[in-house]
Amino acid sequence: MRILKVAAFAVSGYASSIGRSCKPFNPLLGETYEADFPEKGIRFISEKVSHHPMLIACHCEGKGWKFWGDSNLTSKFWGQSIQLDPVGVLTLEFDDGEIFQWSKVQGYVEDVKGEKKLPPTDSRLRPDQRHLENGEYEKANAEKLRLEKRQRMVCV
Repeated sequence: MRILKVAAFAVSGYASSIGRSCKPFNPLLGETYEADFPEKGIRFISEKVSHHPMLIACHCEGKGWKFWGDSNLTSKFWGQSIQLDPVGVLTLEFDDGEIFQWSKVQGYVEDVKGEKKLPPTDSRLRPDQRHLENGEYEKANAEKLRLEKRQRMVCV
């Protein structure tokens, strides 16, 4: 019965992507997400530890188990489709010593139509990115710090 619950947990992460036609949230380097539910005995933390390649690491503990992993995604553009190749291993260990490990599955996005106009949420439109590309490193850093502060204020 345990393996069925682990399998359900492993595929549950895909539920939020059904019908989503926009990019997922992409945290800034060093940003963390932390959740603590003492009444349920669960603590979770994740952090974006690398930007290129993008790498997000996480650790979670609950009553009788620990979960950890890292997640990265490589992609290949094939003209009218995109191939998504997840990289990384997820591990779930129970207190009795039983360990389950898995990797996310490869995915495809079909019928990709390129548009010249970028969506307003595209990271290439961020002002700090513009400064960085123009070699204005101090302005880029100041702007990124401003954006991080603003983002944290919204998340509170």
